[in-house]
Amino acid sequence: GIRMYMTTANGNVFYQCGDVAIGTLSYSVVLPYDGGKVIETLFMTRPLAGQIIREHNGRLLIASGSKMYVTELYSTDLVSQLSKSVFQFSSDISVVEPVDDGIWIVADKTFFFTGSGPENFQQLTKLDYGAALGTGQRLADKTVSWFSTRGLIMAGNSGEIKNVQEDTVAPDYSDKGAMLI
Repeated sequence: GIRMYMTTANGNVFYQCGDVAIGTLSYSVVLPYDGGKVIETLFMTRPLAGQIIREHNGRLLIASGSKMYVTELYSTDLVSQLSKSVFQFSSDISVVEPVDDGIWIVADKTFFFTGSGPENFQQLTKLDYGAALGTGQRLADKTVSWFSTRGLIMAGNSGEIKNVQEDTVAPDYSDKGAMLI
C-alpha cells in the first residue's frame, strides 16, 4: 500500500492521514483534520553500499568511495539527506575505525572525529598521509591499527596516534591490503 501524509492548513509538519491500496485513484480527508502520527522519515533515504561498514554509538558508518554516511540513531537503514549525516573527503576512504570517544577516518589524510554523532562531530587532522584499504582493524585492547603509506599506525581514544615503524622501516606501499596482528 501507500501511506499518505498531509499538513494542517498552512502548516509545515506532515501527519499521517491514511493508508490506501496501490492503484487507488482518489482519497478523501475530512476537515478539520486533527492530525495523525508525525512523519519521521521525510527526506531520508537508504544508505549506499560501501567498501567499509562499522558500528559506532548505535549508528552505522558506511564509507562509499569518498563519502562517509552516518545512519540515524538506532535506524541503521536510514540516512538523512538534509542533515550532517554525509561527509565528503577529497579521495576515497580507506579506513574507518571507531574507538570509545571518536572515529578514525583515513582518506588522503588521517582524521579523528570526536563527538557522539554527526550533529556534534568535530574533525581533527592528525596525519598528512593516507592508508591502504582493507588494513584497518580493532585490537583486543580497544585500540585500532592500519597500514599507512609510512608504516604501521596504532591509534586510540582521545586522538592518540603513533606511527610504530616510521623511524626504522621504509615500507613498500600498496593501495589495498590485509593485516593481522
